[in-house]
Amino acid sequence: SFLDIYFRELFELGYVQTDPHLGNYKIRLSPDGNDQLVLLDFGAVRKYDKKFLHVYHDMVRASLLRDKQAHAKASLELKFIADDDHPELKKLFEEFCWMTVEPFLTPDDPHLPHGLMDDEGRYDWRASDLPKRLTQKAIKIIRGFPLRTPPREVIFLDRKTGGVFIFLSVLGAKVNSRPLILKYLTSTLH
Repeated sequence: SFLDIYFRELFELGYVQTDPHLGNYKIRLSPDGNDQLVLLDFGAVRKYDKKFLHVYHDMVRASLLRDKQAHAKASLELKFIADDDHPELKKLFEEFCWMTVEPFLTPDDPHLPHGLMDDEGRYDWRASDLPKRLTQKAIKIIRGFPLRTPPREVIFLDRKTGGVFIFLSVLGAKVNSRPLILKYLTSTLH
């Protein structure tokens, strides 16, 4: 699946194709039912340092598990936040990260907006307004606190993540993605 390819890039390969618009992908249909997603453009591939990726994975894992201590540690190490930042900024950034993992929550999670996930854990990517809510949270952060440039590595990952969301939304995907992300997060434990 498209999501599996993204996680494989991010968690295993360390190379991420960061130009995820729909024109860069084609579907190769196969008579035996083993259709393939084909990537056409490798001009925007970025290689990520293993140390950066380990900490980034830690931040994703901490966000999914709502582990405040691990999240703060990874956020500091990645320089998203600083020790002397206002507690409200730290809280807003934490909330932002908690929101980003929404498609990977469980159906009974109280933080999941109503109607976006069925009882089987399938998240409705098309019905979700997650990008809008994340933008609103980011605007709240920017308006309330001095602007800090995010780590440059993250700019392209955010672009890719947004593209993945759009791709799955356009496809009308309803996917139980939690087992997939847990597989990758477990494989990167160190």
